[in-house]
Amino acid sequence: MGEKKEKKGFLGKLKDILSGAPDTAQSNESEPASPYAPKEKVPNDIEFAQRFTESGGHFLFCKSGEEALSNLRNILSEVDSSVIFCPDPKLKDYLKKANFKIEENSPLPCNVVCTTCEALVAYTGSIMIDGFQTKGLKISNLPPIHVVWGYTGQIVENLSAAMSKINNTYRGDERPSQISTLKGPQAQSVQQAAADPNKGRVLYLLLLEDPITE
Repeated sequence: MGEKKEKKGFLGKLKDILSGAPDTAQSNESEPASPYAPKEKVPNDIEFAQRFTESGGHFLFCKSGEEALSNLRNILSEVDSSVIFCPDPKLKDYLKKANFKIEENSPLPCNVVCTTCEALVAYTGSIMIDGFQTKGLKISNLPPIHVVWGYTGQIVENLSAAMSKINNTYRGDERPSQISTLKGPQAQSVQQAAADPNKGRVLYLLLLEDPITE
């Protein structure tokens, strides 16, 4: 009886793709796939992670909120910063309970900002945020090092799906303002633009399976 192969989860597949390792299932096939066969669609979560990192974003998959907090501490140490601008109310309270120093009124004294997001867009490898996360501030007015807290359920296929997600979440006067996309500095659209708020921005994503809880 042949040995049963363990099916890889999201993290295992992600490590293979980002390291350039071949897919085990495909590499063990006895016959190569036909060049005329339709190309298999990459799952949205893997496509997002791949495009996000290719554009210069820093991707950190976190198995728990505690691991995300630990990664945040490492980021702050790496960029030599001790105070975070956090305009996002729920995240601000969560970080305060973990004893982070939070600046909540003005981004000026800080070089690091932490927010949540509305959606993670697989096709572009970008992160959609809005005025609820930024307190109405534009990307260009935020500190240059941006740490985003997201979760796997926010990954969508494209920008249209991201907008539909926002439209289904908010109604009428509740609709957010300042809807923007964060992209890595190496994204083609960012490099080609004469002016783009993502130019020079250092972007981190702490990706969790589930939303943070208070």
